[in-house]
Amino acid sequence: MSIAVHLNVPDFARQLRLVESELRTKIVRQAMAAGAGVCKKAVVQDAPQARAPHVAARGVVVQPGNLRRSAYVFRMRGQAGTTAYRISIRQGRSVKTTKRGGKMDAYYWGWVHQGHLVRGPGGKIRGGTRRAALERNRLKSGGARMVPPNPFLTRAWQKSQQAAIDVAYARLERGVVRLNAIR
Repeated sequence: MSIAVHLNVPDFARQLRLVESELRTKIVRQAMAAGAGVCKKAVVQDAPQARAPHVAARGVVVQPGNLRRSAYVFRMRGQAGTTAYRISIRQGRSVKTTKRGGKMDAYYWGWVHQGHLVRGPGGKIRGGTRRAALERNRLKSGGARMVPPNPFLTRAWQKSQQAAIDVAYARLERGVVRLNAIR
């Protein structure tokens, strides 16, 4: 789950039309990046952290703070005239490494965010999508142990939403004032 923020700024539309397209894009991107940075800080603060290193699935050693270090902000390319930033968690094979050589692969973040069934070694649910969903439902109704969801991304977004918008508006205002001073 990722969160994308799209802001329409009608107050600045008239003033921004006066500015060249390049400068206008730069001001809006800087403002949106500042707002996304506020959200990322909230995600880092709310992400759960293990107390000690532990071995997770596939024999991977997970270091404490890995989920927090894996948060990132990415500018999404879309239609001309729109600016959107994505706050998400790094996962997959081509992830960065830390200064100490550890991987910042938080492939498990979806399980933490949405909850999951506890399974031991060799307890993988086999079959296709339909069969796996049916088996998961059987296990849940049969009393299998569930790890409750910890929706830290959603919680962080709800807490930081207004602060991010305020920071973005302040940065937009500062950029427009600076451009008017140059003219």
